[in-house]
Amino acid sequence: KRNYVASCSNASRAVSMGGASTQNGDGTAYTAYGTDIIDYVTIATTGNATDFGDLLARRNRAACESNGVRALHAGGNTYTGTTQINTNTIEYATIDTTGNTVDFGDLTVTRERLSAASNGSRIVFNGGTNSGTSYNTMDYITGDTAGNATDFGDLLTVLTNHGATGTGTGDRAIVFGGNPSSGYHNVIQYFAVSTTGNSADFGDLTGNHAYASACCNATKAQFVGGYGPSDINVIQEVTMATLGNAVDFGDITEAVYSSGATSGNAS
Repeated sequence: KRNYVASCSNASRAVSMGGASTQNGDGTAYTAYGTDIIDYVTIATTGNATDFGDLLARRNRAACESNGVRALHAGGNTYTGTTQINTNTIEYATIDTTGNTVDFGDLTVTRERLSAASNGSRIVFNGGTNSGTSYNTMDYITGDTAGNATDFGDLLTVLTNHGATGTGTGDRAIVFGGNPSSGYHNVIQYFAVSTTGNSADFGDLTGNHAYASACCNATKAQFVGGYGPSDINVIQEVTMATLGNAVDFGDITEAVYSSGATSGNAS
């Protein structure tokens, strides 16, 4: 079992990377909270996850997004023994091919508790925190070209423990909820992934909360679970092309937060 896992897909296979656990990838137990485990499922087929490979190091509270071919995993915490260290590392795996991740480059700012969104080519990493300092930083990479991230713009506020999703085939990315400088908030913001610049206001969530996960089908985005300041089981939804507030979609089977979510093609 693990939380703070980071997930993404190539439309047919979904991978879940790292997170908080009490086991290493080789099954040996330890007391620190990071894991290097990567596992995957085939989205069209129900069943348990299968081992995929390992991250470069035990990682927790990172962000993950895909360009349709690669899974890009960035930031978060790594560990020296049981000592937690925030990192700026970006690493990647080819989703169709099981195996360990490879170094890609570095974020512009070392941070954990960040989010990521993609338009299928460019991936933008948003917000986060490092040693008590929170950021409104947005930086980006092109997923098929290894290298360091480049400054993109700024979020509306410093933000941690928030969620994000991009259309994968379109160009609008959504960032929602999270913890600003204090407390929780209900703000949804958006930006065009292909155009550098700051985010803008989109609308509001149904309540103030953080630690939710997100996915989309290129038309609608859904925000799943969260904490604000108690566990919730709510699924909320927006139409990505239309500015406005989120609406209730339904419920997940139990209240959760700090989970991972991604979407794919079930055909």
